[in-house]
Amino acid sequence: MINNRGPDSYIWGRSVDNIRIERLWVDVVRGVVNKWHVFFQQLERFDGLDVEVPTHLWLLHHLFLQHINDDLHEWANMWNRHPMSIDHNNRDISDRTSESPLSMYTYGMIRNGARGFSVQAQDVQPEVVPQDAQPEVVPHEELQDYGVDWPAQERVRRSRRMHNPEQSYDEPHVEPGRPTRFSEVNVVPPNAPDIPNFIHELDQRLEHSLGHRSASLEGRRLLWMNALRYLHEVTVSV
Repeated sequence: MINNRGPDSYIWGRSVDNIRIERLWVDVVRGVVNKWHVFFQQLERFDGLDVEVPTHLWLLHHLFLQHINDDLHEWANMWNRHPMSIDHNNRDISDRTSESPLSMYTYGMIRNGARGFSVQAQDVQPEVVPQDAQPEVVPHEELQDYGVDWPAQERVRRSRRMHNPEQSYDEPHVEPGRPTRFSEVNVVPPNAPDIPNFIHELDQRLEHSLGHRSASLEGRRLLWMNALRYLHEVTVSV
């Protein structure tokens, strides 16, 4: 906070423009990530997982990556359809049923267009139409700056320069076209053991093992133990 805590203060730093996505990320962690985080910690403490061994990391990917992605897709579908806590007097679609993020998004595109506004053609005078009878119309020359809160933007820039002088804070999203820089994290996936037919034989063996089709974490723990045992057998014999 700067100066004081309250409605006239603001937070500086990289997160200042990302409050909504950070709140969503908290929900994702609570709904999906924590479960897998605790599960992998248990494998590390009790069931032989060594995060310093590349083949162990590969085995985690091979066994559980698809399950993690399935959990994330299921959570996203549930979140998109969950009822929003909006007072019935302030609902746009119906005051009798709760609105969900998906229904609000769909209704918003039907009512306001895919972008939420229309672009006024150049050299054409706007028609005099009641404000609530059409989507917001943005003049063509103002399209580049649409949605930018310039006073707030300038305050954030000054604060960033003051508190992070060693870093560059160009604003690539303000100008049209390709940004000058991107945030990027390169994650190199671990390689499978270089053993002929290893993956095929591993999958064949796991098909008949306990926990193969189990959705419970205990069943998946058994699956990990069986897979790790086979990995050790094969690598020792090579």
